[in-house]
Amino acid sequence: MHPASQRPSDALTRVAVGAVVPAVAVAAHGVAGGGIPGAAGLLVSVAIGGLLGCVAHSPRRTRTAAMVTTTLLLSFAQVACHWALAVGDAGHAMHQAGGPGMLVMHAIAIPVSAVLLVLAATLADVVTSTIRSMTPPPVLRTPAQPRMRWVEPLVSSGPVLGGPGVRGPPVTA
Repeated sequence: MHPASQRPSDALTRVAVGAVVPAVAVAAHGVAGGGIPGAAGLLVSVAIGGLLGCVAHSPRRTRTAAMVTTTLLLSFAQVACHWALAVGDAGHAMHQAGGPGMLVMHAIAIPVSAVLLVLAATLADVVTSTIRSMTPPPVLRTPAQPRMRWVEPLVSSGPVLGGPGVRGPPVTA
């Protein structure tokens, strides 16, 4: 994709997906009784969020299509993060993989997050296009051509004092 064709909302969507994915995963893990996740699971969850944040660009034809694609992306991310937090977590065996607290948390957080992300991206497009329409287009300034000035050459018109002259001193015979 050409850099000029990117919208400000694309960057906002990517960053928001990268932040929302691990945050919702850790919150759901805690609601389900999983406690504080281990460093490895948290790190993998953040990596999944970052990876899916890079992939989050989808051409938006309508807001509904954008919400559907974002919801599917967030759902896939939550399943991957759940797996990442479950691996190596000794307390994970205590709560069920499909526990009601975790399922309710995901069932509410994923669509709400998708709607908020799409609305924030739409708002970013509206704000930036409004700012662009109110500012004049940039004008390229070319540097002014330097003025040509004639400077008289520095030439001495008389004999140079103290230097070698044309004639030497009178010689006595």
